[in-house]
Parts: sequence; C-alpha cells; structure tokens
Amino acid sequence: AAAAAAAAAAVASARRASGQPADGRMAAALARRNGVAWTWRRLCSALGAEVQPRTLLVCAHANGFCKEMWQPIWDRLSLRQDLGEVIALALDLPGHGSSAKFDTPLDLEVFGSAVLSAMDDFRATKGSEELKFDFVVGLGHSIGSTSLLYAEDLRPAAFSSLCLIEPILIKPRPSPMRTNPLAEATLKRR
Repeated sequence: AAAAAAAAAAVASARRASGQPADGRMAAALARRNGVAWTWRRLCSALGAEVQPRTLLVCAHANGFCKEMWQPIWDRLSLRQDLGEVIALALDLPGHGSSAKFDTPLDLEVFGSAVLSAMDDFRATKGSEELKFDFVVGLGHSIGSTSLLYAEDLRPAAFSSLCLIEPILIKPRPSPMRTNPLAEATLKRR
C-alpha cells in the first residue's frame, strides 16, 4: 500500500510538472485549430535513471462520442509503471464535441485528415524534446479506428502501430487523387 501511495504521489508530481492536473483529469481542450479540438495528458513518466521508451498515444473516439470518452482508459494507464513515458493525445473528430460543426457531409478522408491535423498541431505546440517519440500508437474505436486507418493511408508510417476496436471497414471508392495502374493500362489500350 505504501509503494502504491508513493507511486501515485510521483505520478501526481510529474503531472504538475508537465502542466497537467495533479488529479489526472483531462485538461480543457488545449487547442482548436483547423476546426479540430484536442487535448493531451502525460500518463506515465520515466521515473528512474533507466532510459525508457517514449510513446505518443493518439486516441480517436466512436461516432456520437467525444474525446473525453478516453478519460477512464487514461486513468488506468496512468497507474502503470512499466510503460515508459506515455503522452496521450485525444481529439474530437469533426462534428463532435468541441470541434467545429460542418454543414457539408463528412467523408472518412476528412476524419483521417483531422487526426493528422491534431497530431501536427500538438507537435507544433511542444518543444523539440517533446517531439522525439520511440513509438506513435493509434487507439481508436469504431469511426475513430477508421479515421486512424485513413490517416495512415494519407501519411504512411504516421503510426508505429494501431489498436483498432470495432473499425468500420467499407469498400473504398475510387479516388481521383490516386491512380490505379490497372485502369491506366486499360485506358492506354483504347
């Protein structure tokens, strides 16, 4: 019990040092740029002399939810001492939570772009030392999972790994932005 209390005190101290609430609750949305609201929290800190991995955990919510749905997950992860340093980033997908409302129909590519926008905005607000991550892990549920897949498609290698919970997998429609080598070969034969 004493070890757990000491660990909790160390985590609270690390949160205060990073500007996050000591009780671990999500801070108010730190940014709303390009219409995408997002927030972040340092979940685990590298306590000790050993070099530990630094991970950026990017969280994308399900349809009809908002970034705060990740709070219970973040609370549980913040109790772990074996994860190295973890910084979690959660965003409100377009048309959800604190993000801008849209008058036009949204497609999944817009959601993927929103994920990348939140990641870019987060990196732009941090110092160069904060940008060095050993791993960038995407964690998504439902439409959030699909948004992460689209983000990875738009920017290959944006993530080290993805954890997709109930992703919405649909047959992709042809995109005028991407070329199809089979279609191009067929058109040349005409």
